[in-house]
Amino acid sequence: MIRGMGIIGYDAVAVGDDDLQYGADWLLKQSKKAKLPLVSANCFDADNKPIFPTHVYVKKGSKRIAITALTTTEKIMQIDKKVIIGDPYSSLKKIWREMVDNSDYQIIISHLGNEKPAELASSLPECDLFVNGHRKNETSAVSLKNEIPVMQFGFQGKSLSYAVFKTDKKLQLEKYGWYIVDNNLPDDSTILSAINIRLKN
Repeated sequence: MIRGMGIIGYDAVAVGDDDLQYGADWLLKQSKKAKLPLVSANCFDADNKPIFPTHVYVKKGSKRIAITALTTTEKIMQIDKKVIIGDPYSSLKKIWREMVDNSDYQIIISHLGNEKPAELASSLPECDLFVNGHRKNETSAVSLKNEIPVMQFGFQGKSLSYAVFKTDKKLQLEKYGWYIVDNNLPDDSTILSAINIRLKN
């Protein structure tokens, strides 16, 4: 899965509790090999140093986007005991002002569950988009929490949420929905091209 995500070319990927069951060292090694940019604002080592980049900046056209991610403190899986999962909110606040000052838009990949974005949205009005990657009860691909869009995930790769935004002072949500992954969904020529290039190399 890590190799596949590297081929697709994600801009940022949140670290979840289940990802840490194989150990942070192993995860870092595999992600670097696949050129997959893992991000977490609240995964620390014993010296309280971030294990992964706390945030990344991505340029899209003339716009600069800051992306961070939050790892849940809820340990569903047995994770690497050397990893300390810090408080998501206080960890985020340490980097938030820098992100806002150095970007046009701010995105939080929230591996905290469906309810947390609503709590965070009230205290982080600059945030343009939450992407939820852990526990949900929403059926809509995108919902609004304090007027901030929250995207949801599909289950076991059988569906993918999408959203189209218009760039303004804030990202303006234009349309959204689900891609159902089945034989009726045509192949993406960009992804096929990337796969072919990687296979040749």
